Amino acid sequence: MKPLFLLASLLAFFSAHAQVAEPVYTLHVDGKPYALKAGEELKLKGHWSDPVLKLEEQGYQVFDNGSISFRYPNYMARQEDGGIGYKTWTLDGKDFIIMLFQFEGKVAAENVTEQIKKKFGKKNCTETPIQRTIGNKLLDGTRLNIQIADVRLHQDFYTLPGSGEKMTSFLVFQSTDLAGGGLSEEEIETMKLFNASVRY
Repeated sequence: MKPLFLLASLLAFFSAHAQVAEPVYTLHVDGKPYALKAGEELKLKGHWSDPVLKLEEQGYQVFDNGSISFRYPNYMARQEDGGIGYKTWTLDGKDFIIMLFQFEGKVAAENVTEQIKKKFGKKNCTETPIQRTIGNKLLDGTRLNIQIADVRLHQDFYTLPGSGEKMTSFLVFQSTDLAGGGLSEEEIETMKLFNASVRY
């Protein structure tokens, strides 16, 4: 199981192969919306007389892995990986990253954070308990502060509702620490979109 946790930590720090999702558009026909992607055909039933058409680019994508669904900004690059007993998803922004880890069986959050601390060096990491309202749920979690040379970042780990003996899912937010403290504009806007749409 150990290589799995090391892979998860590497995905958190390096996402060089992530792919930006195709933009989704909304075509309004006399006010009725239809979602479609570039090059996709749309067959409309019915008859129109001088219809009014309006095409808009949808500013978000929808993530849904069966354990959690939410909206995230269009520009975030998405990467999926997996193997025997695990799956990972990474949504990579400029200085804010959303990660999801899904494991078969029951896995404690401290097992994951311990492996990440070993990877980056325990002397470079500190750990504190946190709470955060995500959607309409107050979740307990763990914040892992990491400093490597001049780079400071933190990862917030939350065990998703519904985790149990058969499967464990973790939601992780990674932020680059700003020089003056506080949250980046990207994190603020992404979390607004996330919290307004998240479903467990």
